[in-house]
Amino acid sequence: MNYKILTYNKNNLNINVRFDEENNTIWLTQSEIASILSLTVNAVSKNIKKIEKEASVIAWEANTETIGADGKTYKTKLYNLDMIEEISKRSKSN
Repeated sequence: MNYKILTYNKNNLNINVRFDEENNTIWLTQSEIASILSLTVNAVSKNIKKIEKEASVIAWEANTETIGADGKTYKTKLYNLDMIEEISKRSKSN
């Protein structure tokens, strides 16, 4: 997956957003979604599980690798704008 990194700044929240130009979407981790929507990671995770059970849309998620502060490589799941919007609707978040 090729994407540009854009910075989201709002209310002292800084997140590097992955923008996928080819598919015209953004990709965020569960933690980033939680921060933007003012939810817990647990609430985001529960919403994702419910959404995935109800709609068999696999294109809402992708895997990538990130390098942690310890220098190790970790596999990370990313979720696109469609999933973020669905979580926002369900959580009645701003």
